[in-house]
Amino acid sequence: MTPWNLVVLGSGSAKPTAFRSPSAQALYVGRQVYLIDCGEGTQMQLCKAALAPERVVAVFITHLHADHTLGLFGLIASLSMSGRTAPLAIYAHRDLQPILDTMVAFFVVHLNFELQFHPLPDTPGATIYADRQLSVSTIPLHHRIPTMGFKFEEHPLPPNIYPEVIEKYALTRQEIATLKRGEDVLLENGDVLSTTEALYQRRNPRSFAYMSDTLYTAAAAEYVEGVDLLYHEATYMQALIQLAKDTGHSTAQQAATFAKLAHVKKLLLGHYSARYTDPTPLLQEAVAIFPNTTLARELDVHKI
Repeated sequence: MTPWNLVVLGSGSAKPTAFRSPSAQALYVGRQVYLIDCGEGTQMQLCKAALAPERVVAVFITHLHADHTLGLFGLIASLSMSGRTAPLAIYAHRDLQPILDTMVAFFVVHLNFELQFHPLPDTPGATIYADRQLSVSTIPLHHRIPTMGFKFEEHPLPPNIYPEVIEKYALTRQEIATLKRGEDVLLENGDVLSTTEALYQRRNPRSFAYMSDTLYTAAAAEYVEGVDLLYHEATYMQALIQLAKDTGHSTAQQAATFAKLAHVKKLLLGHYSARYTDPTPLLQEAVAIFPNTTLARELDVHKI
């Protein structure tokens, strides 16, 4: 089974600090890295995490605020200088494309690889990316500017057949293959062996959802229902809920309430305001509502 590891590259909000970098995370699956947001200094954080930037196959940008995008231009320039030839896919709001084209034209003497820019659709829940390992779809968020979250889902796994069913009905290889295709089997005695009776899943496909920056948005719960790991911004504590509303952010209590509503398995908090030098109180506020909560800390690895 190929491991899924989420690496926290940056856990801060708009104001960087000596102990917290701007938003960026890397989902590391096999030898491929999927980069989610790209705040200033992300390429340095990748190196600190021992993740080769050359392994980044796609970048997903939630919105076009500086603390989520400024690292992208330097990353592209460095990848070009390193001799990369593989294409790099970028998924972001369409307004980024002319800015990206201008920055690359000015700072990159010769781009050695193809930049494949994909504007995010307006429709939430749309599948925007797929490869042999996983697919990525959009989550509707509400911030001061157009913003989308992302859900990463492992492809459905091939089903297994109960050994006792094979033995009980003396199934042939052809009948086994038929069941695995999702088709019922007509047995010699005239009975029908259904897939529901014969098949089972050894484990459910893995999933991860990323939601930053956003107001508390209950309507988004259906898009992340039951995910294994949810990253949800927690910029402020509940005492500053009015400030959260005014700036388009969430509190730790709201993040936990959303995780409970969406029946997720584990909640990861992040995007802390610089006023919290120690985010432990944010964790305490969330755990009171959703016990399986943890903090995003720089360079921590979370197995999914």
